[in-house]
Amino acid sequence: MGSRETLDVTLVEPELVVEVGVDVPMDATGPGCFGRHLVQDLSIDVQVKVHASGKTVTAVVPCPACGRPQAEEQD
Repeated sequence: MGSRETLDVTLVEPELVVEVGVDVPMDATGPGCFGRHLVQDLSIDVQVKVHASGKTVTAVVPCPACGRPQAEEQD
């Protein structure tokens, strides 16, 4: 029996909202250890929702360059 993972990324200027859902057969209420500290360091807000089959982590990440027009390449 494998796990199901989802990743959603949404631009909400000037931030990115990144949501990762993992259905895992383990205690989803635990503190986590697979990069959670890195997510917290890079994010301005982190939410964890626990559900029957796992958990969903939502992080709001600052993205100052998001939404800015790309510079045109010079020939």
